[in-house]
Amino acid sequence: RRLKLLALQTLQGSSAEFESDQIYVVDDRSLLWLYVGRAVSQELLEELFVLPAQAPFERPADVGVRTTTPLGRRMQLFLDLLVADAPQKPELRVAGV
Repeated sequence: RRLKLLALQTLQGSSAEFESDQIYVVDDRSLLWLYVGRAVSQELLEELFVLPAQAPFERPADVGVRTTTPLGRRMQLFLDLLVADAPQKPELRVAGV
């Protein structure tokens, strides 16, 4: 499985324009938001995130990245690099779209 990482300088519009089967990282200058679309497959969710035993989870901000899988480790590295490069070291939050 390949993880496509895209860096966007600016985003016009709102989260309503996000694709429901994608995952986005958005920097609002105070927080990094990880937006997870509703149609992202359960398989991908389980590969990338540590999910609670009962699904669907009600509080996506409590979900962590699963660093025990190769794809999860790549995503965590990408997020760590984003935070390290940011002047104000933003906190990461997860939200469903």
